[in-house]
Parts: sequence; C-alpha cells; structure tokens
Amino acid sequence: MEKGPQLNRDQKNEYITEALNQLHYLKDAYKSEIPDEILCGVSPDKNYKVRKNWWAGLFVILDQRILPLLSGGNHEELTNIINQFKQDYEDEQFKNRLTTKDDIERADSLIEEIILILENL
Repeated sequence: MEKGPQLNRDQKNEYITEALNQLHYLKDAYKSEIPDEILCGVSPDKNYKVRKNWWAGLFVILDQRILPLLSGGNHEELTNIINQFKQDYEDEQFKNRLTTKDDIERADSLIEEIILILENL
C-alpha cells in the first residue's frame, strides 16, 4: 500500500471532499436491487451495483483515495477491514459469479463506515 499524499490542510480537505463525493456517488447513484435480467454493457439501464464495473470503480477509490488517506493514522482496524474486503472481492471466484444481495449490502456497509470516518477527519 502506498503512503498517503503529503498535503497541507486545505489540500487534505479537498482530497477528503473528493473522496466523499466519489463514495456518495457510488452508493447513491446506483441501484442496490438485483435486476430481473443479467446486465451487459449495452443494457439501457446500467446503474446497478451488481455490475462488475461498479465494483471495479469501488476498488479504484479504495486503492487511490481511501487507503492512502488512512495510512499513518489511527485507522488500522478500518484499513484491515478494507484490505479483507478487497481480498474477498477482487479474486477470480467473485469475478466469475453473479453478485448477490449480501455482496451489495456488505459493500454499502463498508462505504457507509468509510464515509463516517472521512467526515470526521
């Protein structure tokens, strides 16, 4: 894991705001329901959390925004939770199966926990 960015207070606040905006977008702009049909890239309504692209976006935010922000702070427990989550969901088994309601609930719960921490940094 890379070390967090060296930022002054204003830059850090901006960085946190951007991370929060990205997390809120992933959480709120996509549907948590399981659609009746399997979605593909040409599906008219693609904003579902079941799509693996949604998960890829979450992993990018976790790797490039959240983990660097948490490094060196007093957030070892959350960092460990994120790393375990990534280990569970970045593997081939998850990539090759359909996303479940439990998967989505776990991701939403993690996002909510991260948002609470970031809002208080």
